[in-house]
Amino acid sequence: MAGKVSKPKERTFEKRLEQLEALAEKMEQGNLALHELMAAFEEGAKLAAGLRAELEQAQVRMMEIKATQGEKLKPSGVVEQGLLLSSLEEDE
Repeated sequence: MAGKVSKPKERTFEKRLEQLEALAEKMEQGNLALHELMAAFEEGAKLAAGLRAELEQAQVRMMEIKATQGEKLKPSGVVEQGLLLSSLEEDE
């Protein structure tokens, strides 16, 4: 009888954000070799892109919910943080 193959649990948004913050701190210390720094930067860029996409999806979903309830559309603090992150990255 074949056993079930379980998928690894996806990390939560908060865990991925913590990982991104830890990578940033590690890179800011300035004691990584160039190849380690580049690997950390690449990993951080992937994490940031995934987090940004998830925040954008949350913003769309929140607006849909509010629109169906007839409320005035106003982003929450989490969405505002995501929008700020996006605008900072666009400025670079």
